[in-house]
Amino acid sequence: MKLKSPRTPRPEAIVDINLLPRGVRPADVTPLAVLLGVAVLVAVLATVPLAFVAHDARQDAAQLERQATEAERGLHGIQLSADQKYTLQAQLTETNAQIKVLQTARERLQGGKRSLSEDLSALIAPGVVPPGTRLASVSGTDTGMRIDGAAAGPLDAIAYANKLAHAGGFPAARMSSFAPGHDGGQFTIEVTR
Repeated sequence: MKLKSPRTPRPEAIVDINLLPRGVRPADVTPLAVLLGVAVLVAVLATVPLAFVAHDARQDAAQLERQATEAERGLHGIQLSADQKYTLQAQLTETNAQIKVLQTARERLQGGKRSLSEDLSALIAPGVVPPGTRLASVSGTDTGMRIDGAAAGPLDAIAYANKLAHAGGFPAARMSSFAPGHDGGQFTIEVTR
């Protein structure tokens, strides 16, 4: 005899009544797959703002790089200008030193600080030469100049020497000789420059 076991409930069978062929039917998706899909979608959506931030950062970096390049060019130009300025300043200093040396040599050769043309102009200035006085020659000496000329008298020659010393701007002037003649006399005046 056969014993019958109590009946165990059978799991209910799922009846698939989908009449569509298997290739056309919607896929069977597990809740885990749906959760993973949602997580991937959230991750993709989270990277979209990061992509915009990265794009903006790249643009900002490119702009900063252009500014840095322009600043570097400007700095290079400033360095060249500064180098040129220092070079010109050194040349100017050297030229000024040479000018001083040449001025000293000129003063030594001329015997004074004024130029020879200024001194000659002072010798024949209208307020300095007395009326009736004629200058015959001007020659150079070790300390200045010697003036030969004719005057109405010795006092006119002395007055001319005094005017040279005071109004003519010379440090000293003196009459060194006077030779009387029929129309006054010949004089020689020595002027210190």
